[in-house]
Amino acid sequence: MTIGERIRLIREKSDDKKISMASFAEIIGVTSGAVSQWENGQKVPSASVIKLICNKFNVRENWLLKEEGEMFVNLSKKEQLEDFFRDVEDNDMKVRLIEALSKLTTDDWEHIIQMYNRITSNN
Repeated sequence: MTIGERIRLIREKSDDKKISMASFAEIIGVTSGAVSQWENGQKVPSASVIKLICNKFNVRENWLLKEEGEMFVNLSKKEQLEDFFRDVEDNDMKVRLIEALSKLTTDDWEHIIQMYNRITSNN
């Protein structure tokens, strides 16, 4: 498998859903045309872009470069939260949501859990 094919596989398997070329490109700060060229074997991403792909999508660099080892890095819950907060901006909706959640009472959380259970049991 080529590096371009592995990049396509990252898009297809990321977070259990396929990410579009445009979304993938936006996440790593390149054009969708660049992603297309990589996936079609016309060009190879630079070393800095490879590192960025690995960091943003929790992919092992050795797998992306040589198809050796496991594809994804298994992060602990703490590491996942650290990654989440590393990308959050001060005025970001994520921050406002986390601030609101941090102020919930035990009763509030119980209501949310009940609602979550109703929603997920219907799907």
